[in-house]
Amino acid sequence: MDAIVDPAYRDGWWAFFTAALVAFALVPFVRRLALRRRVVSAPGEERRIHTEETPLLGGVAMLVGILVAVGWFAPWEHLGGIALLNQRQVVITLLCAFATCAIGAIDDILELSWRPKLFGQVLVAIAVVVAPTRLLPAGVDARRAPLVVERIDLPFLPAVDVPMVLGVALVVLWIVAVMNMLNFIDGVDGLAAGQAAIISATFAIIAASYGRYGVAVLAAATSGAALGFLPHNWRRGGARIFMGDSGSMLLGFLLAVISVQGVLKTTAAISLVIPLALLAVPILDTSFVVLKRLKHGVSVASPDRWHLHHRLLNVGLSPRRVAATLWAWTAAMSSVALALRFVDYGNSRDWNLSGLLVLAFVAGGAGALSLFLAVRLEIIKSRRVRERNRRTAAATASAARGGADREGA
Repeated sequence: MDAIVDPAYRDGWWAFFTAALVAFALVPFVRRLALRRRVVSAPGEERRIHTEETPLLGGVAMLVGILVAVGWFAPWEHLGGIALLNQRQVVITLLCAFATCAIGAIDDILELSWRPKLFGQVLVAIAVVVAPTRLLPAGVDARRAPLVVERIDLPFLPAVDVPMVLGVALVVLWIVAVMNMLNFIDGVDGLAAGQAAIISATFAIIAASYGRYGVAVLAAATSGAALGFLPHNWRRGGARIFMGDSGSMLLGFLLAVISVQGVLKTTAAISLVIPLALLAVPILDTSFVVLKRLKHGVSVASPDRWHLHHRLLNVGLSPRRVAATLWAWTAAMSSVALALRFVDYGNSRDWNLSGLLVLAFVAGGAGALSLFLAVRLEIIKSRRVRERNRRTAAATASAARGGADREGA
């Protein structure tokens, strides 16, 4: 954890604060533009909880903050080999981030159907993965490209080599999936921005610890931009602006790219576990909702009120408390990721007992919170809940039969 205060990581801190200040300062201008152009989210749909027209396009302010911060503070000195390729990847990522935000902004303005939006997401994901393989420094193989996964490492298991085509396809699928995960959870004021700020800050620390300074600055800027947007979105009296798809798709895209370049493309045995731990809450939310929709024969792209934040609202929490609760859950999973990276727990040949106890304490706390929330959200149903649901279903069926009998009479 020395990376947090070490002078070598000062650029990450500067990028964080710069992105936060730029995003915070630009939001009022973007808000006025969105209101003037009538780019607003109107209340009315059952899944929407706001009661007044609210401007969109908050992602534009975040994008500018990220571009300024990374452009100023990323290490752009002349490099060679893999370091140069990583530098080029950051540039391509920024260009594709601009394209992602543009697709989201078009959706905010025109309300695209899911097909053209998904097509655009796939194109951007392919571009950010494949483009660096066409800009290779001399002597560098395409499999070493920052977003091409060539092997998967898991704790206690041998590494698995992945063919290049499959490695590219998996990363493209991951990027598109995370973009939509962040879009799915953006249903309560401050939720997506707060979660993205926590996750990207954790990625910044971990990437810096691996010496991935360029992507660490990008992650720090992403966290700062999300945090700078938050005061305008998570406030008493309701949000003054929403990030819209321009923001949720942007943040999802960057988190997915950062997770691969900053963590997954290392030789550490925990390289796959850390991104999954950090993104556990969005993954759980998306998986639960998709499975629920498939079970009921509903289109996966259709809106509903089955998300985790809707369930917390249904049990009586205010929107602000819903966001804070899910932030706490995300922070707990982030603590597990940091413990996996920085706690010295040894290995299967030489375990460190004190490190294992620390790791067990952190993981146990996150697991206990996860279990509590899973029961609270009725993802895991107790006997009392199952009995209540059975009685409710029986009463509903009885009422339906009674109505049919009266109509027949």
